Amino acid sequence: MVAYRILDVGILIKMFKEKKNYLSSPQNWQDQWEKLDIKLSVKNNTRKFKRLRRKIFSQCWSREGYSWALWKINSPYGYGVRIETRMEKMYQSLPLEVRNKYNQNEIIKKVKYLKEKLLEKRIKDIIQKDGINLKSLMKMFFLKRTAFEFENETRIILPRLSRYSEFNEESLGDKNYLSYVCDPCKYVENICFDSNINKYVYDVFKSRFKDFGFTGRIYRSRIDKKPKKIQIK
Repeated sequence: MVAYRILDVGILIKMFKEKKNYLSSPQNWQDQWEKLDIKLSVKNNTRKFKRLRRKIFSQCWSREGYSWALWKINSPYGYGVRIETRMEKMYQSLPLEVRNKYNQNEIIKKVKYLKEKLLEKRIKDIIQKDGINLKSLMKMFFLKRTAFEFENETRIILPRLSRYSEFNEESLGDKNYLSYVCDPCKYVENICFDSNINKYVYDVFKSRFKDFGFTGRIYRSRIDKKPKKIQIK
């Protein structure tokens, strides 16, 4: 499955330089529904839910390769880059401990979009059927409101378990991330720059990625390119 992700070029350079990949805590996300702020009837269950919620980390990808909206949201100042991969490669990039415990289709799935009432019902159904555990929380994070359906997401959802020695939990301000050693050259196939980036700046960044050993295609998006005049006879 081909997937795309738009991120700041500075973050991508950091990933190439450190040879790391980063998963984000859903508590960093802007959509309040995805923070899963749930109050359960039993107080101890609420505490358990919040404790387990802190162990979930994710990385979001889109199956949309040509989206003006995603460029404007994720690259508001013109310094974004869109990387392309295949989710099979992302799965293989994960530490061996993870691949030994989870199949690809358990931790990498398409997001299901639901209206708010149906989403709320689905979350209740998961808790009532599966209880409060990491597996049930992982199911919830593959759900999202229809307001975000244009993102057409595929997600990696992974629990932070202490025995995974190859993971490192990091903080940036008040945001938490889970990192692991992984050379982006092994899974990034193409790098596409924002169409509005300055040509000189683009050439500098392009040279930098080549210095890191990246051999895939590097180019600029044409999504904002002025079209030719339509000829009508």
